[in-house]
Amino acid sequence: MKDKGFEGGNVVPITVGRVTSSWVEMPSEANQRTKRGYTCMDVGQADASWSTYLKAADQEKRQAVSANLKAVLERHKNRS
Repeated sequence: MKDKGFEGGNVVPITVGRVTSSWVEMPSEANQRTKRGYTCMDVGQADASWSTYLKAADQEKRQAVSANLKAVLERHKNRS
């Protein structure tokens, strides 16, 4: 099998399998709407401004899951 090809007078590698483009994908309309509505996401400040909220939301979710698990274990213990 050849490992070189030619394109436009230049030697280029021949690949086998899936090849993806190195070009950045075009942003979707939904992403553009989000950036217009939340300008902090466009300049990279979203992580700083959302980190406190996301930590609190994650902690609340973990506490809810833990409480639910304890309730299920308690019901299972009472059945036995």
